[in-house]
Amino acid sequence: MSKPRIFISHSARNDDETMTLLDSVSAALADDFAVHVDKDHLKAGDDWRHTLNTWIGGCDAAVLLLSPKALKSDFVAYEISILAFRAKLSGIKVIPVFLKGVDEEAVRSGRLEPANLPATQGVKEEDTQKIIARLKEVLAEVVRSKTPVDEQAAYLETYFAPFLNALLTDCLRDTGFDLGSWEPPGNPRLSLAVRMMTLGLRRAEAPLRRMRAVLNREKTMDAVFELVATSWVDLRAAARLCELATGENERRALAVNASQQLIARTYVLRAARLPAEDSWRVVEVNGVFGGQTVAEIVAELKGRIEAALAQVFNLKPGRTVHDALASYDRRSEPVFVLLPAEGMSCEVVSGLRGAFRTVTFFFLAGNDAANRSLLSGMSVEYLAPELSKGFADAFCNQYEDTKDYLWT
Repeated sequence: MSKPRIFISHSARNDDETMTLLDSVSAALADDFAVHVDKDHLKAGDDWRHTLNTWIGGCDAAVLLLSPKALKSDFVAYEISILAFRAKLSGIKVIPVFLKGVDEEAVRSGRLEPANLPATQGVKEEDTQKIIARLKEVLAEVVRSKTPVDEQAAYLETYFAPFLNALLTDCLRDTGFDLGSWEPPGNPRLSLAVRMMTLGLRRAEAPLRRMRAVLNREKTMDAVFELVATSWVDLRAAARLCELATGENERRALAVNASQQLIARTYVLRAARLPAEDSWRVVEVNGVFGGQTVAEIVAELKGRIEAALAQVFNLKPGRTVHDALASYDRRSEPVFVLLPAEGMSCEVVSGLRGAFRTVTFFFLAGNDAANRSLLSGMSVEYLAPELSKGFADAFCNQYEDTKDYLWT
């Protein structure tokens, strides 16, 4: 049976003391666990969300080396936010190791406070051997389980079934790395699936180009491309989107700190876990107005939304948009309307939510403080963790550029 997978979160680069501890802990755990530690590959500016989501979503337990430097790291903050979510959702063990200069108060007063780290499982020893002994004790009951990444990778693996061994070998080489002790034993198709989810679009171009002929023949190129492209969407945001979109009608509204419709569609596609060509229904409606009353704006937007939904639903004669919405709602399948937050008002948003009670409104709010104030005042929830500055533009540009390259 395969070893349980352990992910070690750290910020040890250029920190000799923490790096020495990291190496010692990794070596000590390697006999009983498949340990994954990144020292070299993750850099600012890379498609790091794809990479981190695969590591965080694919581990059976995690160890957090909390040094003073780690408390300031964007990567560590992101890792811990998602790991804490997984701990709450499925009970995986997340073990903080408090290193010199860090205690629970330092964590609570810093950017990691919202994660609510499980202090009862924390390791507070300073001696390396005592730290290792305590980690082995806490990790003793961890077993290999089916993780969110396993589920997604198995889905992607099915599209690689027609690949002959020579093509598999070439595609694996084109990924430019291996998963080390996390490599799925004896299953190169699954290995390729996990690697592709880790890459991000820019680095996935070479293997996608090589497999294009077979995927086009099988009519699965779109599906594979979208699965790779959406792997940056983290587990917490996808789960929360599902909760909001299928929960109480009055709460079916959310926002993202981006202005691009592609970003919202990517969140929806990842959360739905369905083929791109048959995912949850999404319509886009523009909302730029001037010199109109609230009633006029609401009426015009209602008309635009109904027209867009009618086209998506491909209605039969005598059947209305609201008939279709009711049918989807009975089956707990959400329908999304994407709207720019710019130019909206409380009255307009209230009018739209009243007119389409079973629709999930997804507001593209950018980073505008006025948009945040408006939406927060109406209990519209922003997806968390929020996107870092420049990410949305970079992803959308890469998405369009890669798609243009692969489809021409």
